[in-house]
Amino acid sequence: MIIQILYIQKGLAKMYHEKDLEAGYDGVFMFDRIERKYKNNARELVW
Repeated sequence: MIIQILYIQKGLAKMYHEKDLEAGYDGVFMFDRIERKYKNNARELVW
């Protein structure tokens, strides 16, 4: 039961993340040093 709910939540998070990127948002907030080290992570879903 809980596993299915978590998969649904993950799918919703991915859908909203992709919509936000399409709408022009830059991604999630990351501190400066981390953002410089991992340049594309703010736009990826791995966070």
